[in-house]
Amino acid sequence: MPRRLLHQVMSALFRDDVRDDNEHDRLPLTVGDHLLALHARKVKHASHAQVAMVARLPGPVPSRAEGERLVREATDRAPVLRYRVAGTAWRSRFEPDPRFDPVRHLDLVRVPPGRTMEQCLREALDRPLPADRPLWSLQFVHGHAPDEHLVCLRMEHTMGDGMGALLILAAFLTPQSLPVPAPQPRAGFPPLPVLRRTLPPLLQGARLPARWLPAKSSRRHGLTHHDFALDATLYQGIKDRTGATTAQVSTAVLAGALRAWAPRHWGAPLPRRQRHGLRTGMTLNVRHPLHPSVLGNHVGMLPLTLPCHEPDPLRRLQHVMAHADPREKDDYRRLCQYINTLAPVPAWLLSRTVRWLTRLLPRNVGVTMMRGPGTCPTLHGMPLSLSGRVVLRPALGVVGFVAFRDTVTVTLTFEHMPPAEVGRLARLLPHALAELHDRLCGTD
Repeated sequence: MPRRLLHQVMSALFRDDVRDDNEHDRLPLTVGDHLLALHARKVKHASHAQVAMVARLPGPVPSRAEGERLVREATDRAPVLRYRVAGTAWRSRFEPDPRFDPVRHLDLVRVPPGRTMEQCLREALDRPLPADRPLWSLQFVHGHAPDEHLVCLRMEHTMGDGMGALLILAAFLTPQSLPVPAPQPRAGFPPLPVLRRTLPPLLQGARLPARWLPAKSSRRHGLTHHDFALDATLYQGIKDRTGATTAQVSTAVLAGALRAWAPRHWGAPLPRRQRHGLRTGMTLNVRHPLHPSVLGNHVGMLPLTLPCHEPDPLRRLQHVMAHADPREKDDYRRLCQYINTLAPVPAWLLSRTVRWLTRLLPRNVGVTMMRGPGTCPTLHGMPLSLSGRVVLRPALGVVGFVAFRDTVTVTLTFEHMPPAEVGRLARLLPHALAELHDRLCGTD
């Protein structure tokens, strides 16, 4: 009897004990999924635990019948939409909803004429997701203008990360099909040299960060979003002359914009605290390349220092290229892939530990990087990546870049910051990109 009990305990710790005969029907949560599920239970408003992808489209809103046809066809192409979270604690898993009806997830939201796009989205995002079905909805927001409407895909963040939500939105707007959710192959323990290279930068993230905010935050300001596009031709010119990636250029541009946003923090003589730079993290896609999954969160983090202390835009880019090179990204990707495929009990325990530790970290700015599927999936305007406060802990602000073939879109999401200050940062980012391009290519 004791031997049988020991076997059950070891199985729970080191095997995926939530799968049955059909492993695709019951999938375990990753560490990130558990973290976001914990957060969703703590927030005051459900919208603060959601991730949303929005497309701005021309023309009148589709009729109810056309919308129902769209969601039925899209859910046939994207079976991930049939899944929900079931179970509790380490027994939590994704599984198909036996009573799934795609039409119940369609929501037509009419707003008063003259509303701004941000006001429209705030009203749409505040509508609750029903808890008795898969936690997503497709909203058609209309009435604010006669010649356009918004398509908003909302998901509880536990169900998917930003890249997953972007791919699912593309499945609604295009004939693209998504694979049936499947378990990610178990990643091996990282070799010792990988651990030696990855652990020290992780520990540095706990030290006191550089001063960077241009204004004192206040809870009366709430959540502020700004969305805009950067010139892809300037990106291409910089990449052609330096060999940098889009993510590296974006990071260097952000460092320049943050420097200009709060110049008094970066002037001479530079205090030692400021010479440390601004500690942040760059998101990494840790999906298995042969088994990509859009269900759940498959995101890792690369610790990174934003060189706001460097006055020369070219040297800022060189600093980023030296500290976010392919080998370093690969090291952290391997570490995060191993963590992401832990068995249910260790994953659940680690998520609770990480959530407790993040409360002790100093507040900072977060950076997300995503590569969009092909060209910008709108006919005019841009897609808007709107993440709730779930991505703002322990950061006061998150800057998201989505790279398409024809444009790079940027979303600023800041909490408790004056909207005018966030708008000023939005204006500084295009200026920092032009400054870097002129430094490399001249003004011709």
